[in-house]
Amino acid sequence: MKYHRLTDSQFIEMHHEFAIFLASNSIDKTKWDCKIKILKLTSLWIWKLSPNSNSGFMWGVNESKDYDAPYLTGPEIQIIDADIYAGDEKNQIHTTGSLYDMIAPDHVMAKPAGEWNSYHIVINHEENKGTVNHNGMIINRFPLHGTEWDEMIENSKFKDISGFGKFKEGHLCLQDHPGVISYKNIKIRKL
Repeated sequence: MKYHRLTDSQFIEMHHEFAIFLASNSIDKTKWDCKIKILKLTSLWIWKLSPNSNSGFMWGVNESKDYDAPYLTGPEIQIIDADIYAGDEKNQIHTTGSLYDMIAPDHVMAKPAGEWNSYHIVINHEENKGTVNHNGMIINRFPLHGTEWDEMIENSKFKDISGFGKFKEGHLCLQDHPGVISYKNIKIRKL
């Protein structure tokens, strides 16, 4: 399969939980999602954010009536202004490149707010590994199931959420809290 992508002139800006697809009128402007079986997935994109902004990329999001928010099922790779947690060792599990609230990145490679960053995220359930490449460096590696995965969940705020991280098929989600987040050159491909 080939990558599905917006053209170079198209990009997404997010304002308080709404994705705006510029130069595209065929996509629901209130959310961007793509339901795919994610046994093996690679995603590449470029992003930037305003100061103090917070966003993330989730996979395996289940939108059944049992779950009323994407974070209840979808693990998240964090996108946040790295200055928020700079020097705060305890909160590195919440900084850019972390598997949110579960595992911190090896290095923080984020450029300052307002500059473009790149992510290449691979989720491979068959090999039981996820990786995050940020600005050309692999900064995070983690399992997707098994004992180590279960221990990471047990030590996170998701421990009491029965569906968290359990779905190999589901929606992809770009989420936003405060600030302006811009995405461009989004490429998603099943491996």
